[in-house]
Amino acid sequence: MLYGISWRMNLGERLIDFFREGGVIGLDPARYLEEYRARVVAAQGDRQLTILVAEGDPARFLAALAIGFAAGARVVVASSRWRAHEWRQVDKKVLADIIFGNTPLASRSRQTSRKDLPTGPCLAIPTGGTSGQVRFAVHDEGTLGAAARGFHQWQQEAAVVCWSGLPFHHVSGLMPVVRAVLGNGRFAWTPGIGARREVVSGRINVISLVPTQLSRALDDPGAVGWLGKFSTILIGGAAIPAAIRRAARSAGLPLSPSYGMTETAAAVCALRPTDFLSGDDSSGSALPHGEVTAEGGGRHHPERLYIKSQSLFRGYWGDPVIQNPVWPSEDLGFLDAAGRVYVTGRIRPIINSGGEKIDPTEVERVLIESGLAKEAHVLGTPDSQWGECVTAIFVPGPLSDRSHIGKLLAPHKIPKRWLSVSRIPRNAQGKLDTSGLSL
Repeated sequence: MLYGISWRMNLGERLIDFFREGGVIGLDPARYLEEYRARVVAAQGDRQLTILVAEGDPARFLAALAIGFAAGARVVVASSRWRAHEWRQVDKKVLADIIFGNTPLASRSRQTSRKDLPTGPCLAIPTGGTSGQVRFAVHDEGTLGAAARGFHQWQQEAAVVCWSGLPFHHVSGLMPVVRAVLGNGRFAWTPGIGARREVVSGRINVISLVPTQLSRALDDPGAVGWLGKFSTILIGGAAIPAAIRRAARSAGLPLSPSYGMTETAAAVCALRPTDFLSGDDSSGSALPHGEVTAEGGGRHHPERLYIKSQSLFRGYWGDPVIQNPVWPSEDLGFLDAAGRVYVTGRIRPIINSGGEKIDPTEVERVLIESGLAKEAHVLGTPDSQWGECVTAIFVPGPLSDRSHIGKLLAPHKIPKRWLSVSRIPRNAQGKLDTSGLSL
C-alpha cells in the first residue's frame, strides 16, 4: 500500500470503475463500455485477443482501451490521424483480432501461432524514436504501475487531479489517466488551452503539456492566468527553448521540465517547480522508480544517457523481450554533482553533409539565440552533392541579415536551405510534422 492505494488490482477493471464513478472531467467513456464489451465477448472464446484501438473520439478511445485490458488482451493503440505510410507499417506488424476505430486495416485472427508476441495482457504504445519507423513499446500493469507510483511518491500526494489534452495514443497523453486511476484521483480532459475549465478547488492540480502548447499559451494572457492556478505544469516531449523558459519564469508559472520517453512510460526525471522558478535549467533528478546515468564527460563532453527503471518497457512488439535492465537511450547529456540530469541533444539524427557530422540542435540554438529565428527546426534533407543538406525550417526573428551567421557557425554547419514559415508544424507531441512541407 502507498498513500492508501493498492497497486495489485487489474488496471482494466480499475479504469472501468473509474469511468463509471465519474472520475473523468470533460469526457464520458462510461457510455461506450457495454458496446465494446459486447464486441470483445463475441470474439474472445478461449484465446487471448489482440485488439487495435485507433478511435478518433477520446471518450471512445478510453472505453475501448479499458475493456480490452480488462479482458486480458494485447491492446495496441494507434492514431486515427495516421495516413497510408504509417498504416502500411502497422499492417506488417499487427494482425488484430478486433479493430476499434476507422482504419484501412482489416481484422485477421492469425495471432495465435506467433511466438514473438506477449503472452499476458499488455499495452503497446507507438513510438517513432530515431528509427523513422512506427514501433510499439510494450508495457504491462507492472511498468505502468511503477511509473504512476514513482510520480505520486515524487508528488508526495496520490489523489491529484491530472489534466491533459494530449492524444491518448501518446504515452504523455495516456499516463495522466493512469496516474489518476491508480492514485484514486481524477482526470480532467482539456482539448486545448483555449478550452480551459476551472481547476478543482481544494485539490492538487497537475497538467501535462508539450513545449509547443506552452509557447502558444504564453501569447494568451488568459491562458497564462489559468496555468498559474496549477500546482505543477509537467513539460515533456521535447526541449524547452530558452526564450520560453524565460517567459514562463517571468510569468511565475510552476513548470516542471521532465525527461522520459515511451519506453519508460513517460517521465523518469522531473524538476520541482520551485527549482525551475529559481533558475534551474535541468530536467531534475530521477524519480523514485528510476535511475539515470551517463558514461561520463560532464557538461563540456556530454555522453549517452542510460536508464534503469521499474517502468522500463518489456520490449518492442514482435521483438525479443528486453533482457538488459539498463536501457541505452538515444539522448546525449550529463549529470551534475547533485544528480540533476541535463539533456543536451540526440545521438541521432545527426546530419552527415559532405562527410561532416552536424548536430541539428546546435544549429537550432544558434539561429534562435542570434535573433534570426523565433523558432527553428534543423534537419538533413537529401542532396545529390552533399549527401544531406543542412535545412532550416524557421519562424523569422527580429534580424533578417544572415551574413553574420558565419561568425557563429563553422561553414559546414550553416544551413544551405532555408524555409520560412509562420509556425513550425508539429504534432501533438511537439515533434516536427513534415507532411505539409516542401522539402
